[in-house]
Amino acid sequence: SPPAETHQKISVNGDTLAYTARTGYLPLHNATTGQSEAHLFYTSYFKDGVSDASARPLLFFLGGAPGVSAAWQEFGGFGPKRMRWADDGAAGEPPYGWVDNPGTLLGQADLVFVNPVGTAFSRPDQPSRGPSFWSTAGDIASLAEFVRSFLNTANRRNSPLFLAGEDFGTGRVAGLAAFLHEHQIPVDGVV
Repeated sequence: SPPAETHQKISVNGDTLAYTARTGYLPLHNATTGQSEAHLFYTSYFKDGVSDASARPLLFFLGGAPGVSAAWQEFGGFGPKRMRWADDGAAGEPPYGWVDNPGTLLGQADLVFVNPVGTAFSRPDQPSRGPSFWSTAGDIASLAEFVRSFLNTANRRNSPLFLAGEDFGTGRVAGLAAFLHEHQIPVDGVV
């Protein structure tokens, strides 16, 4: 099904930044059979009013260790909203909430937070297929297919492409950058 979509605005340094948020699943298809093998869950944020999307950078965020989603990158620091913390930096008491994130990178690039197969809501279509994704080669190949499919679906093949990872995600991003380069998808930078 198509991703869920909302249109929102935040205040960043006194300026209003309007954006479109989408969240959903992108199927990964087998290159030989065309059959779907897994669905990766993602959230994307695109700045509204951009006249030339091909000139606007696109930044993919990937989580760290196995099972760690990109949610901490999204809501802990780089997305347009972040968790509201108590004055002492703790999560505080309920009710929990969100605040505009003045440190978001959305002013500089469109953002995509993606979760590898087996992380958050990303799942193989058949549970028995899971182990084929849970190796270094399987993980990188599936994420490369996600990036390729996302670029095509969003019509962003010509946008400058950046990859960001944290913790163990740094190795994942390095491998993914090499894999994409080998498959004629240029990467402009790695964080």
